[in-house]
Amino acid sequence: MRRYDINYFLENEKAGVRYCKVGKSKNCNYIKGSNFPYYQYLEKLVDFSNSTGQITFEDVHIVLNYLHYGDQLVILNFTKGFELMQNFECFENSLNKGCYDSNQVFVDRVINFSNPESIRFILDNIIDFNRFENIGIVAIERLKSAGYNASANLLSEWLYGVRH
Repeated sequence: MRRYDINYFLENEKAGVRYCKVGKSKNCNYIKGSNFPYYQYLEKLVDFSNSTGQITFEDVHIVLNYLHYGDQLVILNFTKGFELMQNFECFENSLNKGCYDSNQVFVDRVINFSNPESIRFILDNIIDFNRFENIGIVAIERLKSAGYNASANLLSEWLYGVRH
């Protein structure tokens, strides 16, 4: 398993790469798994360095692959959290290509997927359209099935130029 140091993420952020994850709010009962109150950590460090816990995250290009895990877009920022991340450890996720497992992340923002601003953030930060296109197609259906029609429509309009 490949190990990453904090500088890898700092350099990528300087190049325009944004990192995020799908979180699950306390109101999200239709999805299996546990909730974590990321909204309570806005502009704060989530630190599992003294436990066995870890945070899985990915870059903005593939985050919509994981809509089935929750109802929130959790936006991370390594540059803002750098000074706090003294015990940062991060490894390549062995199950999900393009994902990372870390003991510390800095939460910049949390946006519910019912708010089209979540999709707007993703679209505004896409660097490589080819990495995103197929994921976007599946995400439209997942957003619609969750009842997030405004977000699904925004994504559909961006991908196809029309509402579905």
